[in-house]
Amino acid sequence: MDPSHAFKDNPSCDRPALPPRLNSRSTLTAPSVGPAPPPSTSSSASDDYYGVTVPTDPPAVPQKSHSGSEKGPSGDFTGASVALANAEWYWGKITRDEVKDRLKDMPDGSFLIRDASSQKGEYTLTIRKDGSDKLVKIGHRNGKYGFTEPYTFPSVVELVNYFRKESLKQYNNVLDIKLMYPISRYNQEEDTTGVANESDVNKLVEQFLEVHEKYLKKSQNYNEMHDSYQRMEIEIDFKRQALEAFHEAISMFEDQIKLQEKLKTQAQPHEIKSLNENYDILNQRLGALSESKEKLENDIAMQNKEFQAFERDINYLKPEVLNLSRQKEKLHG
Repeated sequence: MDPSHAFKDNPSCDRPALPPRLNSRSTLTAPSVGPAPPPSTSSSASDDYYGVTVPTDPPAVPQKSHSGSEKGPSGDFTGASVALANAEWYWGKITRDEVKDRLKDMPDGSFLIRDASSQKGEYTLTIRKDGSDKLVKIGHRNGKYGFTEPYTFPSVVELVNYFRKESLKQYNNVLDIKLMYPISRYNQEEDTTGVANESDVNKLVEQFLEVHEKYLKKSQNYNEMHDSYQRMEIEIDFKRQALEAFHEAISMFEDQIKLQEKLKTQAQPHEIKSLNENYDILNQRLGALSESKEKLENDIAMQNKEFQAFERDINYLKPEVLNLSRQKEKLHG
């Protein structure tokens, strides 16, 4: 399987506007169960899969008796494929755009599985991680399924059940996450009856509280960084004003020294001593000013680097805060 890279949008260089703070965690309302349409029969373009590293030893799978694979060589459905067809997270033949729409603004760990567009009998797992969709191909050979060969799972259902409890990290270190929140294709049917499944509501409440907690932490981190950023910006401005004052003072002392040199050439013998003393004092003060100016320039240069690092961190954190805010609003709506 040829891995491809997951892409991230570069954050804006403009100073970010922070979403409103949350000051209380009280009075949380149970989120509603959002509708989701049944599987579409439209075909999708070829899939770009997230990189998967082959483990030294495939995961051990609990032994269960099975009467066949998800789909036999002839394409006939077996008992296992019937179980797959009934799985809430299996969406059949839907397009990547439809998958993207289903997973939009959902929390990390949300997932669904659809038929792969590349080859009959294979599937594509799409999971939310770090606020974006990661695609992983589920291969099929000799009645077994998995992400990398040798395939060890008797069915896709057992593969999903295994990774509901175990992290995908064993296949790719970046995918340190479990299949936590299935995107159910039955939600629309449940909504039309006007009765929300209690377990689904509890699950959504749990998701909301988790996203809410992450949002509070990220927002606090963002606010602290932004405050430090603004304080440092003011401090750098003051230092630049001081540097301009040093330049003016140095220029003034240099003019005075030139004047003393000129006066010495025109002075009477009894005036030479006092002129030399003034000349020495001016040179000493000019040296002290130059030394202080150089130190201030170094301080400003170092602080500018720290300031730019703060700016990068803030711009990187901004989309995370906004994404968590959208997820929280969606789950609470």
